[in-house]
Amino acid sequence: MITAEQILPLVADHLAAQRWYDHDGPPGDVRLADSERWVDGDQDLWWLLVDAVDGERRLGRYQLVLGARPAGEEHPFLHGKSGELLGIVETDDGPVTVYDAFIDPPLALEVLRRIAPSLDASSVRALAVEQSNTSIVYDEAVIVKLFRRIHAGENPDVDAVTRLAEHGFTHVPEQYGVLERPVADGGPDDGATQHLAVARGFLTGASDGWHLALASLRVVIADHTESAASGGDFGPDAQRLGAITGELHTRLAEAYGTFDADVSAWVGHFRAQLDRVRAHVPSEEISRRYDRAAEVRDPGPALRIHGDLHLGQMLRADSGWYVIDFEGEPARPLAERLAPSSPLRDVAGMLRSFHYAAAVVHHERGEEEDVAEVVAEWEDRSRSRFLEGYFSTPGIAELLPDESTTELLLQAFELDKAVYEVGYETAYRPSWVGIPLGAIRRLLA
Repeated sequence: MITAEQILPLVADHLAAQRWYDHDGPPGDVRLADSERWVDGDQDLWWLLVDAVDGERRLGRYQLVLGARPAGEEHPFLHGKSGELLGIVETDDGPVTVYDAFIDPPLALEVLRRIAPSLDASSVRALAVEQSNTSIVYDEAVIVKLFRRIHAGENPDVDAVTRLAEHGFTHVPEQYGVLERPVADGGPDDGATQHLAVARGFLTGASDGWHLALASLRVVIADHTESAASGGDFGPDAQRLGAITGELHTRLAEAYGTFDADVSAWVGHFRAQLDRVRAHVPSEEISRRYDRAAEVRDPGPALRIHGDLHLGQMLRADSGWYVIDFEGEPARPLAERLAPSSPLRDVAGMLRSFHYAAAVVHHERGEEEDVAEVVAEWEDRSRSRFLEGYFSTPGIAELLPDESTTELLLQAFELDKAVYEVGYETAYRPSWVGIPLGAIRRLLA
């Protein structure tokens, strides 16, 4: 009914309208890297890999799964879905409407069969919370994550979850199937594995740690008491999260091994980050702290880490806590995300997340009396309980330096994370930049 080449002229504007497209405005051109028709008939299902380009510079490779139906027919699933509609193509058989296949239930079910042939489902719904990927829930029991930005090589989220499960880490969702395909563009990566999508168990009714922390803070404030005496005390959860993070690191060390640490490379990344926001922060004081980190001679081993660990990456279901999203910070290159690092970088990410939760609730409560003291006490307790759980993990001591060096490096990683946040908030949420700036002042005190 329609060919991939006929669809291609619609793709540039569609990419520019998607939250997972990480550039401003449509690409200058879109080139077809690979394609396959998965369903052929009254409705087509097309799988496309496209390269967004600007002149001769490739901006990125993106994955599309598209449906196509005759334009003259009524399609109720398209109502209110203008963002998922690519447009109409004139073909020899008449005009055809092209759209994101996940809004068309029969086609979305076919995608599930491609990823996990042993599974069957009858209902489909999309999650509207992800930006860098697309997540679809089937029968409230299975979730499919379709990766949008595609890199040659194994996707870290797929590979890490697979290896962690093999090494007995039970705090990742069950994995039912993976869709992969070799690179077939004749380029330097030709033949390399590409992970395209993964199907996992859906944690029905789960809440992420971020929203649970905010709820805890609001209850503690309403109770007008210290966190430990409040019905909203987050301390036990924070300690459990610390223990799970510690176990995560010991299992990652088992799965991938450990490596010689490169402190100079870590500090180099710190300084590069600092250079990007130098005008907004006390850069000389920060740089002197980095000088101290650069002098460390025994930082402990480097290992594969989560890379973007925070409260939002922790889900609590009836069966316990789970860690998700092992892709690392999407803005960083894949090679950098996969590079071994200190486990203290993940710890710093969690500590920064506690501070953000406290600051957000403080902001929403305005100048109410005693709120600042309450949220500060909540943050201190959450941090200390988290670290207590982490440092008590069996085997974690072998992955860390001595106590004084651990404290120095943890502060450096936390400082680096706050510097990164200054850049992010300056660019996207200027009214929030006071949150990381306050953290920087406290870390430098």
